[in-house]
Amino acid sequence: MKNRLFSLIKLTVSAGLLVLLFTLFDVGEAWDALRQMRPVYMVAAFCLFQATLLLRSVRWKLLLKALSIDVPLGRLLHLYYVGTFFNTFLPSGFGGDAVKMVELARYSRKSSASIGTVLVDRLTGIIVLFVMGLVAWPFAHRSLPQRESLILLAASAGGLLASWLLFRRRLVAPLLHRLPQRVAVRLESLYDAVHTCGTGALWQAIGVSV
Repeated sequence: MKNRLFSLIKLTVSAGLLVLLFTLFDVGEAWDALRQMRPVYMVAAFCLFQATLLLRSVRWKLLLKALSIDVPLGRLLHLYYVGTFFNTFLPSGFGGDAVKMVELARYSRKSSASIGTVLVDRLTGIIVLFVMGLVAWPFAHRSLPQRESLILLAASAGGLLASWLLFRRRLVAPLLHRLPQRVAVRLESLYDAVHTCGTGALWQAIGVSV
């Protein structure tokens, strides 16, 4: 009964999102734009996108493996497709993560730990973006306006510093109680997830992201 109800809810939400999609966007205009694109570029972009999702699924599987949670790679790829759909059409951009958490909880009794891998998976991707920003800055800052160049440098360096602090819980722990409770609780959850996965799995996941 619960499975049927959950399936009905998913079907209703999916139908509602599709209706919203066709209401907000001009399908004819989108079709005209597609016809103007070169097929070779479209195929290349499609293949690169599929490869990206596959690599992200492999990264996620490495994190789950560190927790002795065995989920088929095909299932993780499926969840990534579902998550990408919701991230695309929901305003927050994190709706897909919530869907992945709900679905993943069915595969393990370690529900809290497995759900934490969704957060860590997102974190590893963000860390790589910060690294790419720092690597690109020496080559790109001259072609950017000074303000944007400084923002890129500050955001990349600050993001890496914040990521490093996630591995140094003792340094940050005294400051957590000074933060708003909601923020402190979320940071504690992220710290727990990082600690549970272990640094070895995190470095492997970051390597896949690169």
